[in-house]
Amino acid sequence: MMSTENIIELAAENFVHPMSKTKEISVVSHPYPSSITLGRSEDDLKAVQLVQNLLLSAEKLEKYEQARKLLDECDRMSSSTGTPIQRLVFYFAGALYEKIDREKGTVSIKGLGKQTLDPLEDLHPDQRFQISFHENHPLSRITQFSAMQAIIDHVAEATKIHVIDLEIRTGVQSTILMQALAGRQERPVQHLTITAVGTKSKPRIEQTGERLMPLSLNLKFSFHIVMELISWNSMKTSLN
Repeated sequence: MMSTENIIELAAENFVHPMSKTKEISVVSHPYPSSITLGRSEDDLKAVQLVQNLLLSAEKLEKYEQARKLLDECDRMSSSTGTPIQRLVFYFAGALYEKIDREKGTVSIKGLGKQTLDPLEDLHPDQRFQISFHENHPLSRITQFSAMQAIIDHVAEATKIHVIDLEIRTGVQSTILMQALAGRQERPVQHLTITAVGTKSKPRIEQTGERLMPLSLNLKFSFHIVMELISWNSMKTSLN
């Protein structure tokens, strides 16, 4: 079985460097060459396809019908209680449905209508946070996936990881990282530390840290804040 980070990496690679460029998007045809799919389980290939459908739907967001076709497939294959990949896609897809509703001025069951059928305050705190997160950041910049993948690749052998974020804002990029690390089967992460460096709005950064806590899943997680200019020597000390 492929790890979460490998699934995201394979989907992102094919998204950035597609094997063929076609005008029509098919959620049925498989986009990967046999050399890549060889030895992969059916579940692995479905997970890779799921992430790629999400990336494609975000890219085609202005073409509402194409985006909805892909999002419907994402919705069918994802779940709020499934694997890390399924959970990740579930919440991002929900945000994209809502974005389409806002731009078209419509209310669909899977988009803005979902707020009426399933009130936000009735959800578990971590689900409520994820929905508001992705509502404000509906994957408009797919580069977050590739950026987080670069970090995941760099720490592939590490079990204690310290990430210094110079612009954490609401921390949407951290949720991608945490989901991937939580699903890592080989060399599981013993401890993840995120240090947010900021020069203003400390209360907002504190709120981000509080909201990230329930999303840590099975990770032992610490969140720190640095609000003043520090020297490189003191930064190295904090990493030890």
